[in-house]
Amino acid sequence: MALLEDIRFSLRGMGKHPGFTLIAVVALALGIGVNATVFAITNGVLFKNLPFLNDRILYLSTKNLNRGERRSGVSYPDFRDWRAQTKSFEGLGAFNFRVVNLSDQNGVPSRYNVVQITANTFSMIGQKPILGRDFTAADESPGAAPVIILGYGMWENRYGKDPAILGDTIRVNNVPTAVIGVMQRDLRFPIDADAWTALVPGKESEKRDSRFLVAFGSMGPSVTENSARAEMETIAHGLEKAYPTANLGITAVVHTISEEFNGTQYPITAFLDPGDTRQF
Repeated sequence: MALLEDIRFSLRGMGKHPGFTLIAVVALALGIGVNATVFAITNGVLFKNLPFLNDRILYLSTKNLNRGERRSGVSYPDFRDWRAQTKSFEGLGAFNFRVVNLSDQNGVPSRYNVVQITANTFSMIGQKPILGRDFTAADESPGAAPVIILGYGMWENRYGKDPAILGDTIRVNNVPTAVIGVMQRDLRFPIDADAWTALVPGKESEKRDSRFLVAFGSMGPSVTENSARAEMETIAHGLEKAYPTANLGITAVVHTISEEFNGTQYPITAFLDPGDTRQF
């Protein structure tokens, strides 16, 4: 009865102030519409492009407790130590997002989003090229010849879905790079990727305080997000003791895919100058 009385009172109040009621209804409708639009964009642009067959993927980053950071990247040495020490994850991968100039004999140079990834990335998320081959451990070895896997959109729009593109050499930031594969349609992992190259460590990558990577891992069957987080924080604490200059205050952050891409700006991208030819 109390609920019915509240409803009657509210309706009488809205009837006495129709102008205010109209404004409130419009504002509420706009708010719901904006939220629905943001969700639709997020779902369509991000999660549609992440067709994980493995639903136990977690993202890993770092933060400096002494500086109050929300989140930062992972250095290659820390990532290498994480991968060697963790028991919670069956595998760890990493990537670095770049905007590059791509040129070849088929047209004028163009800018594309090219992601450097560890060789195990596609196997961890359960994906395979529809043409050619995946990256191998040899492709990410120091001094390895540069190779690239094209996204379906680039293969279709720039090369007319020509299978003969396999084995051709194109130039990525003016570096000759062999095409070894083409990924399936709509896969643009981790976000809006046009193509992928192997993450080859170089001199810059050996700096423990150079945190430019995003890492992710596949949890073991009996592992929970909380237990994985506890282990990674313990590993990070050990690295802080071992490398106090570079890792003072640095802890590991474990989060879900929705938390990784929460917000309007990608949190840990390393957009490089298109003329930068460094290997990481």
